[in-house]
Amino acid sequence: MNRNRKNPTLITSTFQIIVFFLFLLAGGLTHANDVSKGLYYYDNNQYKTAYHYFTRPSAINNAQVQRNLGWMYSTGSGVKKDYVKAMEWFSKSAAQGNTSAQFVIGTLYENGEGVKQDYQKAAEWYQRAALKEYSKAQNNLGLFYEKGLGVQQDYFKAREYYQKAVKQGNVGAMVNLGNLYGQGLGGEKSELKAFGLFKKAAEKGDSAAQYNLAEYYRAGLSTPRDLDKAIHWYEKSAAQGTIKAMDKLARIYRVGYKHISANQALSDQWAEKAELARQKEQTDTQK
Repeated sequence: MNRNRKNPTLITSTFQIIVFFLFLLAGGLTHANDVSKGLYYYDNNQYKTAYHYFTRPSAINNAQVQRNLGWMYSTGSGVKKDYVKAMEWFSKSAAQGNTSAQFVIGTLYENGEGVKQDYQKAAEWYQRAALKEYSKAQNNLGLFYEKGLGVQQDYFKAREYYQKAVKQGNVGAMVNLGNLYGQGLGGEKSELKAFGLFKKAAEKGDSAAQYNLAEYYRAGLSTPRDLDKAIHWYEKSAAQGTIKAMDKLARIYRVGYKHISANQALSDQWAEKAELARQKEQTDTQK
């Protein structure tokens, strides 16, 4: 009996198993390729091409893909702007636990885009994302507690959520928490802590923080009074369109102070910029 003779049935079965697994692997790679290709084009602002890959059957159930489709519809990037469709895609992504989608749904409810404005539902969605340590949701939820939007006003909770977001480097939360420290809402009043938070956020480019920091330097709150530094930060904030910073610069140069000479030309320039900015703001509001 030839013991070296191979069983043809066994060889066929083994071949079929290998082919089957190669088929599954190929399917998985196709799926991965459609998702990765779509994400590549999305990240490079080629939204129409991204949409082509995102809407393929092998990619369309991916949570990140669904979130990105929602963003594309909400901004009109590569597709016609449609908040209703945006909400549909964000909802599908959020159902799979995507925190970014959960946060955006909160903003849609807050602003009444694609849905009826509902602060309570907005707060609920922010809460979901905040529980997963999503800093933007923590900051927005803090603001809701500060203003009493969709939740009972609670400065202590507002401060709590701001602090969580600040720990993650959220610049907006630094400004909001600084405001609470400055006013003594929800806990201790500390101009020094407020100053520190405004300074940190200002250095990161936040226009509101830059204006607040300028105010602290102008008034000498928790720091030596320094009009040069105040002007520096007013100008930084004004360059980003902060109208009240332009107004302060116009006033400073109109009256002058100590070593800062009155300069009517500079004052007029800042006053004109402020007026143009107000007109633009009013026009944008009416659109």
